[in-house]
Amino acid sequence: MATPTVETKIWLAIKARIDTLSLSQPHTTIDGDRPETLPNGMVIEVMYRPNRPQRRYLDGGDPPFRQGFVQLGLMFRPGDTSRPHSQEMAGDIAGHFPADLPMRYGGITVKVSEAPEVGGGFLDDERQRFVTPITVRWKTEA
Repeated sequence: MATPTVETKIWLAIKARIDTLSLSQPHTTIDGDRPETLPNGMVIEVMYRPNRPQRRYLDGGDPPFRQGFVQLGLMFRPGDTSRPHSQEMAGDIAGHFPADLPMRYGGITVKVSEAPEVGGGFLDDERQRFVTPITVRWKTEA
């Protein structure tokens, strides 16, 4: 198997942290491919969004500065009486990614660049889910 690229290592560092998320209610984590059918119960959708690399130094041998965000969508079926308060659960998820948290994979360290942002929930009519977004911003020099 080939050595993972820098971009893949960044994603794998972040994914490893997502995989350690422990919540008071069982959940399913899915990637952002928008499956036709969503699982029942609580679902956390993960969308990885890197920005373009930037040169911060004049020396071409220095690693580029990379940053981006991971958009997590906490989803429940509307009217699901077993669901906890979505803002509270989203706050628990955000708390799993404190500012300056280092996440490592393959010799690369990715840091959470600021406190995660919990947005207001909304009804996604197309997928028939109530969604509360959580944005985790990250940065690295790699």
